[in-house]
Amino acid sequence: MSTATACVPVETYLNTVYRPDRDYVDGRLEKRHVGEFDHSKLQMAIARYIADRGEQFRVAVYPEIRVQVAPDRFRVADLCCVRRRPMSGIVTEPPVLVIEILSPRDTVPQTEDRIDDYLAMGVPFVWLIDPRNLDRAWIYEPGQPRRKVSDRVLIAGEIRVPLNELPGQRDFE
Repeated sequence: MSTATACVPVETYLNTVYRPDRDYVDGRLEKRHVGEFDHSKLQMAIARYIADRGEQFRVAVYPEIRVQVAPDRFRVADLCCVRRRPMSGIVTEPPVLVIEILSPRDTVPQTEDRIDDYLAMGVPFVWLIDPRNLDRAWIYEPGQPRRKVSDRVLIAGEIRVPLNELPGQRDFE
């Protein structure tokens, strides 16, 4: 999924703007596959759906935000739901939910490395969704095998997102 570069100090990573942003794993920058239309459209639709219900779900949703999953590991989440705004601009406390959306060149096994980092950090729920086939969506929880979503309804505690009700949902069929 990613291409790593030579070792970079964490301070350099944190003080450099990358376009697109990159993960930082044990001193190495990892390029992320940037989403294309289907990825971007689904990311926007889910973000809008959760943001519109932020008070009900008691979360704020942030796209493409850095999450410090370990001292020398930063992942850039497609979407991240938190209870409190990160004061430093980087999420350092376990989010309530992280959402990853497969890009055309991503595979589920490759993406699971990222998901493992989120779960190890203490994130209680991670969703993985294939925007080209909404029947390919999974929920990950710590210590549990991944669970395939069979009804197109993603659940993380009180957060519930019926994929069939997303704005612009016809674009995904």
